[in-house]
Amino acid sequence: MCIRDRSLGSVLGQGACLIALFTGNFAAARRYGTMLLTHSERHGLGLWHGWARCFDGLLTARQGDLAAGLQIMRAEIDRAGDARSLPRYLVLLGEFAACLGDFGEIAGALAALDDLLARCERAEERWYLPELLRMKGERILRSDVVDSVSVSERHFVEALHLAKQHGALSWALRAATSLARLRFAERRMAEGRELVLEHYGQFSEGLATADLQIAQQFLSQ
Repeated sequence: MCIRDRSLGSVLGQGACLIALFTGNFAAARRYGTMLLTHSERHGLGLWHGWARCFDGLLTARQGDLAAGLQIMRAEIDRAGDARSLPRYLVLLGEFAACLGDFGEIAGALAALDDLLARCERAEERWYLPELLRMKGERILRSDVVDSVSVSERHFVEALHLAKQHGALSWALRAATSLARLRFAERRMAEGRELVLEHYGQFSEGLATADLQIAQQFLSQ
């Protein structure tokens, strides 16, 4: 195995696959995931091969078949063993927790998100904290947590604060949109709209990506 083979695995797994996922381009994500699966199998990149299978399960879940996608992801995460603690698995574990919540397993989702938040603090992997906090806030809204609205609001506010600190415009827009939906539910429409508009206005390109389209739809309400 040469350095070039390992490098291509990293470029696909840590770059192309995740960028396509985060921008909501599932066709590209599937294409890059398949490339990684083939490349890792051909060159004996065992860790990336397991990661690619798990990523395939995530895309299956995100494209509508939650049950099948979760089954694939759960099997691959279990198979990964200690490799789950590697940075490359952080996003997959976060998305797995979010999918659990979307499937109705709210308690399991919140427990998994708490574990990941603690891990990020311990390992100082703070780049993903805003999104984990936002995802946790969204799942709390669907839970039986006491005073769930105010608890979710605190998570959205913290996610937005951290994203702005990090200069992470996409995380900030996601957090702002989640918080704005809460404002709308509280009949604070003008405040919610202004919140999304403030962060949407910081983008001059990428207007066709999923997060920006969601923001556009929100602003058109």
